[in-house]
Amino acid sequence: EDEQLTYAQLNTRANQLAHHLQACGVSAGDCVAVVAQRGLSSVISELATLKVGGAYVPIDPEFPAERQAFMVSDSEASIVIVARSADRPMQSSVPVIDLEVEAGNLAAYPSGNPVLECQGLPEETIAYVMYTSGSTGVPKGVVVPHRAVNRLVINSGYVEITTEDAIGHCSNPAFDASTFEIWAALLHGARLVIVPHEQVLDPERLGQVLSGRKVTVLWLTAGLFSQYAEVLSET
Repeated sequence: EDEQLTYAQLNTRANQLAHHLQACGVSAGDCVAVVAQRGLSSVISELATLKVGGAYVPIDPEFPAERQAFMVSDSEASIVIVARSADRPMQSSVPVIDLEVEAGNLAAYPSGNPVLECQGLPEETIAYVMYTSGSTGVPKGVVVPHRAVNRLVINSGYVEITTEDAIGHCSNPAFDASTFEIWAALLHGARLVIVPHEQVLDPERLGQVLSGRKVTVLWLTAGLFSQYAEVLSET
């Protein structure tokens, strides 16, 4: 929409949040729950978590309170980041960083990269934990290491992303397609175009975004693409 960040601004804001996480006691190996819709806040929070060596746990704020509480507890998250005060989990005793409330406080933290106790992290270090739908029972946390993220988007053999590309971010952060959308962009210096939920659900509006923002790479499920193909072919 009307918000944008340069890479320098993204790095500064992620670093400030990372320093705050460290001040709250978060260290390498800890899980950090991120309760947010896709947007600048979710990307900043995930990047900040990785900068302190932690693993982010994306949680949809639209999930029922019981499900949110289960994910926070099951992942043993040491802290929860929420983009808006309204998204605070009601059934969790884990400390919360409310980005809406603490925006001013975060700006006071250093903008430089945080220092980790260890010199680099092994490639098998956990990058994130993402939960299944739970449609067949209790949701299960899928543990994904940094190596898997790199393998997905770097020298993949199926797509070549460059700094000239613009990747549409249309997936819920709690859905694994978001991994490709976010990190394929950021790890190649490409532009990440965050598409609001209501625009993704309207093929004509989505087509306008793709055309207006000059999106070059898009990930859609086969079913959704089939429904949108005729409209999108005109963009």
